[in-house]
Amino acid sequence: MARRELSLCTTCGTWSPDCRPRCGHPRDPRLVWLRPPWWDGLGALLVRASFALLLAAALMGLGPLLWWLYPFWPPESPLHIAGALCIGLVALPSSLLAIGVVLAIPELYRGRCWHLHDAAARDDDRVVGQVFVRVRAPVRGGVVRTVRSAVPAPDCFDMSSEAAAHSTGDPSRIVAAALAGLAARGRIALIRVDTSGWRLQRRGPPVAIRSAAVHVRSLSPRTADDPRLEGELLARLADGQTVELRPVLRALLLRLVADDHPRPVWPAGAAPSPAMALRAALLDDPPRADDPAAVRAVLAAWRARDPERVAPVLELVASLTAEFLPAPAPDSPPGAFSPTSPV
Repeated sequence: MARRELSLCTTCGTWSPDCRPRCGHPRDPRLVWLRPPWWDGLGALLVRASFALLLAAALMGLGPLLWWLYPFWPPESPLHIAGALCIGLVALPSSLLAIGVVLAIPELYRGRCWHLHDAAARDDDRVVGQVFVRVRAPVRGGVVRTVRSAVPAPDCFDMSSEAAAHSTGDPSRIVAAALAGLAARGRIALIRVDTSGWRLQRRGPPVAIRSAAVHVRSLSPRTADDPRLEGELLARLADGQTVELRPVLRALLLRLVADDHPRPVWPAGAAPSPAMALRAALLDDPPRADDPAAVRAVLAAWRARDPERVAPVLELVASLTAEFLPAPAPDSPPGAFSPTSPV
């Protein structure tokens, strides 16, 4: 492909037909639009135009075919006249539709596809994009930049869901402790994925794209010595494959307490409380006391290492546990789970 500059801002998608930037964003030296050859898209247009012409010929030939097959011409009786009128009612709209199909053939051209070349693309920072240009203006396409950054692991190697359950029954802290322990021991890798860019539509200004998610990758398979919570989590991760953490945690929480129940729900005010039920699922002899200071300190130290990357992990755990492990009634026994409790 020969290179030629396209007056389209890679940052926001603003089109500048006079080659003077209108948005004020400086040109990114690592990104350049690659011009396609002049015949780009003509093959697809030829195929679509051929199909459109065949369709138009079939529609326009429908009326003459019906007139040729009509045996009563000229019509004499009222019934024959009514039949001729029905043929006209069919032939006229089909002919108009065929004319519209022929006139719409130029709209079938998708445009020349310009590709965005990232000269400094890496696995953890990559920009991809393409736009379709028609009549010297972009009509659709977009640019997406994906930045992957590793979430630092905590320093507490002895943290686990069972160790946390001895101190607290708060599901958010227990699940977060399981993730922290697996990350500290090198069993999993947590990755923050930030996506930004824009999407261009035929009519209207570019639409900004921005999202953030937490992904997880298994670094070692499940073993028989893993606690139940950690084992269930590792069993849902394929070795070496990076997947989004949200659906993995969601599936884990749905089967955390009752494998034969669609979701673990404790009736409001009933015993045992969510905290005690979760402890009973993880420990053979669950304590009734709740002293989460040690777990809170570990999670707070983990968050302090890199708040920008660790905080989304803890917030994701808190939101999912609050959704799938409902809080007990206000008069429930002490030590019950509270989804709004701080980490």
